[in-house]
Amino acid sequence: MDALERLGFAYATLAANGVRHWATPLISVTDRHKTPIGDVTSRGKQVLDPNDAALVTYALQGVVQYGTGTAAGLGSRPVAGKTGTAQLYVDAWFCGYTPQLATCVWVGYPKNEIPMTSVEGVAPVYGGTIPAAIWHDYMIKALAGTSIEQFPTPSFDGYTVTAPSPAPSPTPSKSPKPSVTVSPSPSESPSPTDSPSQTESPSPTDSPTPVAPRWADADLTAGVRLRRGLGVFRR
Repeated sequence: MDALERLGFAYATLAANGVRHWATPLISVTDRHKTPIGDVTSRGKQVLDPNDAALVTYALQGVVQYGTGTAAGLGSRPVAGKTGTAQLYVDAWFCGYTPQLATCVWVGYPKNEIPMTSVEGVAPVYGGTIPAAIWHDYMIKALAGTSIEQFPTPSFDGYTVTAPSPAPSPTPSKSPKPSVTVSPSPSESPSPTDSPSQTESPSPTDSPTPVAPRWADADLTAGVRLRRGLGVFRR
């Protein structure tokens, strides 16, 4: 049994509310008179609690409704499923089911692990692209003419389904009352004295010609190098 078959059995068990059925290509066996010989139908075995299976189905419906598997949606028909993508996009999966049928799709190169960075215009290929689209198209044909059935509603007893109530805010402590201090009375300002007589300003002399300091060119060169270095760092 390869990985694709194992996944198919697992998802089919969820679709059957925790009852496992082994796949068989036989519908019936008859003799030359068309009389049935024995019973070739697969007898199911309950291997998972029905409510646990319903809880998983409830979660997997969200993947198709608003997650990575929206391409697999079948309109008003309920679908549960999960996308899968291997490292470097060497494998891509979509496994999903309705109440009547479970199907798994794998996309990849069978002889080697080759990254699917671009396949038929899809770059890259992950579970929600080509695998989900193949699953969608196949299920449309396979379920044509069948009635729309609903998944069972799980019981959430014992599970937290809402956010916990926020912790109460701490009671603020009372602020101490400020003490009042008496400001000292201002002292009298001394009386002003007479202003000194103005003296004549010396005659201005010619300003010397400014000379550029020796470090000016060096600083400019260092500034240019610094800006180039920041530019390279940002890239």
